[in-house]
Amino acid sequence: MRPSANQLAMRDNALAALMGAMSGSDFGRDHAFGEDYEDEFGLEAPPAAPHVRPAPPGHMAVHAPRHPAFHPNNHHHVMALWNERHHRHTRRRSREILLDPNEGSETKVERYSFSLSFALVLGTPVGIFTTQNPETTIRPQRVIMNAPAPGFVTVTDLKVANVSVVIGDVEDAYNYNANAVGSMLDMPTLEPANRATMLGNYTGFTPFPYTLTQAYTFTVSFQGPSTMAG
Repeated sequence: MRPSANQLAMRDNALAALMGAMSGSDFGRDHAFGEDYEDEFGLEAPPAAPHVRPAPPGHMAVHAPRHPAFHPNNHHHVMALWNERHHRHTRRRSREILLDPNEGSETKVERYSFSLSFALVLGTPVGIFTTQNPETTIRPQRVIMNAPAPGFVTVTDLKVANVSVVIGDVEDAYNYNANAVGSMLDMPTLEPANRATMLGNYTGFTPFPYTLTQAYTFTVSFQGPSTMAG
């Protein structure tokens, strides 16, 4: 059965116009393929690039300067700037911490030296007993004794907060001279309420260049981190 003009028009508008079934006044207009079916064929025009300004009627499109965010090397540039800034900040903080290592800390800690002393007369043997409590809490890590030579002073006991850190028999104080190696001991924290005590003997030995009857102050120093005094 031959289709009617209306049926033909419903099937194909262009063919119907060609056959005279529809007005062909628009037939042959410059349509892009699928123009009437953009949504179905996915032929919608893409949005204008962010750097292109829409042109007013009768004018050409104006290209605005490209935003840095669209620059292909922008990420690397930003990271380089961040790394440089971070390096400068780290360097500055490392220098500032030398001036105030306790900045931002509620507990202020410094390295102090807490000392005991005993007056000697060279050439005259005498027993040594010296004791003292610190003015602030300190955690001793090293003991230094100013014995000028071996056999000058012997140590029988060294107590820190009532704990003996010298065990066994008599020890030579010269083992703890300022140039001694490995003279660090594990000692308890010493608070103002506790004391450090040294027991020993001066042997009467008078090493060169010291002379007999010369006054000499024997010292025992405890060095380590301490809460800030004052």
